[in-house]
Amino acid sequence: MPPPQAGRHRRDHVAAYDRLTGVKHRRVRGLKSVRFCATLKAVGVNLFRAAAVRRARNRAAVTGPGSKPRFSRFISRLKEQITAMHNAINQFFIPDAYSGPFALKMAA
Repeated sequence: MPPPQAGRHRRDHVAAYDRLTGVKHRRVRGLKSVRFCATLKAVGVNLFRAAAVRRARNRAAVTGPGSKPRFSRFISRLKEQITAMHNAINQFFIPDAYSGPFALKMAA
């Protein structure tokens, strides 16, 4: 016979499952249909729990020396875009002397 603690734990688990999913408010009849609906709800709960665990693990993951926080990556990308735009504007207004059809020659 299981200890009394196990029964209480099971009841608490079922009560939490009912509060989370509303499994006791079913609109189907027959044991086969009820079992099917309860299984689907349990699968849904397990998916949500697995997603929560994955999110928690990703947040707790230690960042390596090469990775940056999200804001730093955003600033770095923004800086690269601004630098590229600056270089394009400079190339438009001050073209490179070697890129044209003329060649520079030394005098004398």
